[in-house]
Amino acid sequence: AVRSYGRYYLEIMRLSHAEMATAVGPLRWHGDEYLAASLARGRGAVIMSGHVGNWDLAGMALAQRFGGITVYVEHLRPEALYQFYRSTRGRHGCDVVDAGSGSRAALRTLTQNGLVGIVSDRSFGSVSERVSFGRGELDVPVGGIRLAQRTGAALHSIFCLRDGDGYDCFVQPEFVSDRSIPETFLQHAARDFAARLEHIVRRYPGQWCLMHPTVEDRRTS
Repeated sequence: AVRSYGRYYLEIMRLSHAEMATAVGPLRWHGDEYLAASLARGRGAVIMSGHVGNWDLAGMALAQRFGGITVYVEHLRPEALYQFYRSTRGRHGCDVVDAGSGSRAALRTLTQNGLVGIVSDRSFGSVSERVSFGRGELDVPVGGIRLAQRTGAALHSIFCLRDGDGYDCFVQPEFVSDRSIPETFLQHAARDFAARLEHIVRRYPGQWCLMHPTVEDRRTS
């Protein structure tokens, strides 16, 4: 994971001044037809991802493929580091919004049939739903799920994983559940996201870069 994080930092520095193909190599899409079908309905889409592979690239790749994305991010310190990330994301089509700053920008984006991206394997202090994850639990932030439920936007997940000379970008099918009961939809979507993330982490364990105490072991001593 530390090696993978190092590659992520190097790629971000390259992305700050180079085009995507030069910075990270070719992108190979898998399942982007699912998202295209959702956008054809005209209500936009909320995209959940995790700190796997290169999560910033996930937003940039979606912007390149579908024409821009609003991403919610943690406000890093020092300020110069935050502005570096903001500038790098912006040059590749990502409109950056601070996590916890409200949903007005997201609502505007979805109204225009756009994309809203949220990294969802860490809560950043927001309201979260605790769900099973392996032999532990994961706190999944639920703001994006509630936004999709309220607006009728599609809800998808994406993971961009390193493989060989470039990246495989996996867009997964829409989360499907009964939206008439908001809390049920929230719980099912959070649970399904955790299951999808666990599948990816088991397949690419060295590319999960979460360095925060999110997972708790539920086994008794």
